[in-house]
Amino acid sequence: MTAVLNDPVSFAHNILGRELYDYQQKVARSQARTRVLCCGRQSGKSEVLALIAVHAATTRSDQVISIVSGGEDAAVKLLARIREIAADAGYTASFTDDYKNVLAFTNGSRIEALPLSERQIRGNTVNLLIIDEAGMVSDALWDAASATTIAAQPTGRTIVAGTPWGGRDHWFRNLWQRGMEQPDDAVESFHWTSYDAPRVDRQQLDDRKKTIRSDQFRREYMAEWLDESGSFLTTEEINASTLPYTYTTDVTPWPYASQPRGGHVYAGIDWGMSDYNVLACLATLDDNGGLNDHRGNDPIYFIAHLEGHQRLPYQDFVDRIWKVGTHYRFRHVMSETNGVGEAATQILASTRQKVLDTLEGAPKIHRVHTSSESKTDNYGKLKLLLQRRQLVLPQHAELLKQLNNLQYVEQQHGKLKIEVPANVGHDDYTDALSLAVGAITRKSRKVWRDGHSNAIARYWHDMQIHTLDDGTRIPHEPMTLD
Repeated sequence: MTAVLNDPVSFAHNILGRELYDYQQKVARSQARTRVLCCGRQSGKSEVLALIAVHAATTRSDQVISIVSGGEDAAVKLLARIREIAADAGYTASFTDDYKNVLAFTNGSRIEALPLSERQIRGNTVNLLIIDEAGMVSDALWDAASATTIAAQPTGRTIVAGTPWGGRDHWFRNLWQRGMEQPDDAVESFHWTSYDAPRVDRQQLDDRKKTIRSDQFRREYMAEWLDESGSFLTTEEINASTLPYTYTTDVTPWPYASQPRGGHVYAGIDWGMSDYNVLACLATLDDNGGLNDHRGNDPIYFIAHLEGHQRLPYQDFVDRIWKVGTHYRFRHVMSETNGVGEAATQILASTRQKVLDTLEGAPKIHRVHTSSESKTDNYGKLKLLLQRRQLVLPQHAELLKQLNNLQYVEQQHGKLKIEVPANVGHDDYTDALSLAVGAITRKSRKVWRDGHSNAIARYWHDMQIHTLDDGTRIPHEPMTLD
């Protein structure tokens, strides 16, 4: 019994009937205050993190375990896996909030998934802090998160994990190198590739290596830190998320005879001088009625409206934007203020009140001065949505071309510069889309599907349905969720 209480490996063997891989055992048994994992995909990272969390929560009372992730809702998904393992071990644990962010145990322990917010993280005292997808977590947030265990809790422990992402000066990379070169009681680091997983299909990995870029394979599957520039999005991420559904533009009529008005959308506006002014509207798919019940609470987003105009006077483009607002309910309008965008945004804001009576809803205009940090954040969210098949792209030639041409360059201090090189083309459509993605709020990152919604089911019952490779479905004429 003592071994089970003090050793997660014995806990896995005796309570769960599971055997951890050798490299997972080393992580689970490490006594270092901070453990740093650099791992290839599908190598068992999430499983060992979940097991360690369950062991910490169930073998000691009144423990607080916090999970932070740079990967959107990855922390919540890890929490759901933790609950499954706890149930397998015979422990009762229940969510205490509607968003399923806090898991409470009968012994007084709790495991919580925290948002990527310095204010919400700083000041919490925890016994175990888990940071997943660490390459997407900023230095400032790491400072706030580590203070909750390293500084505030003498016996607290931290586990940092992820695939290798981040420049030479990123805290995740530096911390991992510190633990590899000089492991001690303070920091110990671990490294394993996708090939190290005993149950992995090596032939599938070999086939995968042939179909994606070398730098992507080395980073995501061989867990190598790379410094060179390259394509920001993979061809697979783009192609696998593209379907021929109907969306509106400035030249297409309103297609929905049964839907005279659209639901809420997030709008991103990129203003141009010699290139295009672009409006991109992102919507949450109304897929009630059993269309995507397998996705749980994960919302599916799609581009509901997309249009661009070259050298169109700003006032005329503003009129176009408000015209779109008579069909869709603008929830948030993210307007770029860099360069000419400042004056154009002033026109947009000054005309809002005049057209308010004609609009569906009362949109809030956000003035956004983009920087390398904000673009990295927004494009990072876009990439994760594509990887998780949560963003469906239309067959819009210019948008797809620009997405394929996006490049990243690692700059000084680990910052990324993401753009379409000037000698290759434009990035106005992608910038507008990234602004719209950046408007997605934490509250809207979950949906509660009604599998028995007859009204919605009747809407798409006789309609052509398009399907992604993971089974996610979208009607040919998708309806936006209010």
